[in-house]
Amino acid sequence: MGCFEEELRPGEEIVRLVRLHWAVFLPPLFWLLAALLFLTGPAAAALAVLPAGRVSAGQLFYDFWADFGLDPYLIAGLFALAMAALGLAWAAARWWWTELAVTGERVLGRRGLLGRTEFGVDLAEAKGASVRRGVTGALLGFGTLRLAGLEVGPLPLRAVVPGEGERAEDAS
Repeated sequence: MGCFEEELRPGEEIVRLVRLHWAVFLPPLFWLLAALLFLTGPAAAALAVLPAGRVSAGQLFYDFWADFGLDPYLIAGLFALAMAALGLAWAAARWWWTELAVTGERVLGRRGLLGRTEFGVDLAEAKGASVRRGVTGALLGFGTLRLAGLEVGPLPLRAVVPGEGERAEDAS
């Protein structure tokens, strides 16, 4: 985690440092699962199953690439593997270069490496705060914090996980 000490006001202390939740890695993991299915065969078998006399999208996909002498499931598997690699790199960069600190008076944050965005929001200026959790967030323990009533509009901080040993309270 980064050092926010130089941005603190006199007498201000950091209450909690938080990071993005590990759930930012879920979409690339689903792409990786798809790649494994295509490259090892179960998806190929599932797409090739046809009802009697009907042509499925899987069969059309297979026939198109087979006409070029290529294994279509290898093509799909390599595409999914490339998407998994790009998604994993993007998620890792977001996770690594997003830093948030909460003090008694403000929320401080930094995001990005080259195009770095830094913000500080006075909690006294916020007219309200809420935490929105979808089904995945409720199951995995993360949510989106929204601070309302700011001049720049609501400030969404997605996928923030509570500090170690602490549990975030649902604000409905």
